[in-house]
Amino acid sequence: MDTKALLSSLLSSSAVSNIGKVANASTTDVTSVLTQAVPALLQGASQQAQNSSASFSQALQDHAKDDTSNVNSFFKNINLADGAKIVSHLLGSTSSTTNSIAKETGVSSSKVSSILAAAAPMIMSLLGQQTAGTSASGLGSLLSGLGSNANISGLVSGLLGGTNSSSNGSNAAASLLTGLAGSLFKKK
Repeated sequence: MDTKALLSSLLSSSAVSNIGKVANASTTDVTSVLTQAVPALLQGASQQAQNSSASFSQALQDHAKDDTSNVNSFFKNINLADGAKIVSHLLGSTSSTTNSIAKETGVSSSKVSSILAAAAPMIMSLLGQQTAGTSASGLGSLLSGLGSNANISGLVSGLLGGTNSSSNGSNAAASLLTGLAGSLFKKK
């Protein structure tokens, strides 16, 4: 799985900005929430793949059809109700997770829920595109490798080297990637 491509798309300044628009949240709030939530969402995807591989594999195939090449268009058509269902499947008890993220970030629980619901369809689409052609039985092991990428520091360093520090969106993405790297190392 190309972890760099997945994270680059998900954490781009354009994606963060669009999630903010859909969730009626600042890019700072989106960055804070995704820093805390993305590792848990990816871990949840790995668990779903291992526990219900056939149905999760089908869900990934369905979401892989969503075109993420134009982030603005993707988010114009986002379905927050579908996003909330995805979050529920990936995180289980969303209220405790949402409250935990809210406490950690200082963002209200309702705003956290909106941000996660806006981000989840993109996560599923990117994961679906990355795992296309993978059998249902191989999906769990493929996704479990995502969070334990041995070269995550090199990956983040490379992504940060490509950011434009003069842009607030890029600074937000840089902060997000730094936080994500720390969160992934803690889970290892």
